[in-house]
Amino acid sequence: MADRIFLSNKEYEELSVENRKRYYSKLREYCSKLDKTWRRDLASSIVGKVFLPKRIFFYDAEDTRSMPNGNVLFVSNHTSMRDYFVIREVLQNEFGINPSSLIASDNLGNVAKSVYSSCGAILADRTDAGSYENSKARLVSNLMCGNCGFMYGECILNLHPYKLLQPVLTDAVHMAIAARVPIVPVIIEYRETSEIVEYEEDLYDSCTVRFCEPIKFDETMDFDIFTAKLMTVLKSERASILARYGIVRSELNDVNAKIYLNHTYLKKYGIRGFSLNTSREKAILYKMLRLQLDNEYTCDAYGRLIPGVITKEKGKRFVILPK
Repeated sequence: MADRIFLSNKEYEELSVENRKRYYSKLREYCSKLDKTWRRDLASSIVGKVFLPKRIFFYDAEDTRSMPNGNVLFVSNHTSMRDYFVIREVLQNEFGINPSSLIASDNLGNVAKSVYSSCGAILADRTDAGSYENSKARLVSNLMCGNCGFMYGECILNLHPYKLLQPVLTDAVHMAIAARVPIVPVIIEYRETSEIVEYEEDLYDSCTVRFCEPIKFDETMDFDIFTAKLMTVLKSERASILARYGIVRSELNDVNAKIYLNHTYLKKYGIRGFSLNTSREKAILYKMLRLQLDNEYTCDAYGRLIPGVITKEKGKRFVILPK
């Protein structure tokens, strides 16, 4: 385990049942020896207090009674840079849980990194294979010690005009099996205003956080089977919340282009200290997984939505309020 901590999906699938058990035994032994001390950095703490995104909308936590006893790995969809801060607040308020969280850091600025660090998140650099594996191993280690964990299931912040879910990575299943904990799928769904707004904090009228039935795992089965099950749950539960909101989005014709462009620009650049370079994000995912994603849209000369990137400078025109 010195050079490689986690096996790839292909390597794992080629193992016999007995060798899979041996692999997880060695993985657990390695993770159990990791340093679990969280060292608070004073500078990060100060920056975190100043730039921590404030919530001004109501949230409703659903199906909290289905929560199992013991520690779990919460895995959510990802449609806003507020997601981590919302789920962290809900878990603390509803269950008294401060989860050990895994957050990709390679596309974050220094302010955002400091904010996440001040919250105790484990930052993972996906562009450095060794660093990324160590970060995942730290989360497994914390889960094995009885802590709950949190991570995003979707591989990217979902900015698609109507797609319910972007691909779900196998990492969550891999780590849950290693730590012998169930996954609790979580849907974080915002009820967005139907208007063009000037500030990101005005985007959301309310938020629903739905906790789904736990999924338990068998270490002898392939990651892909459980990942597909996790993806199915996340997609169907999100669809049911949107249906309750009366929101129908199944094709571009269902999307108001001006509102989509306005809201997407603010999701990317509207939170102080945070921004999203979607071109870099797609490049990282392609290098890691050879994924070509259809995610973000911009507009053509006629105002029609087309695949593309909303840049910070050119996208400013989308936040000009109608007169």
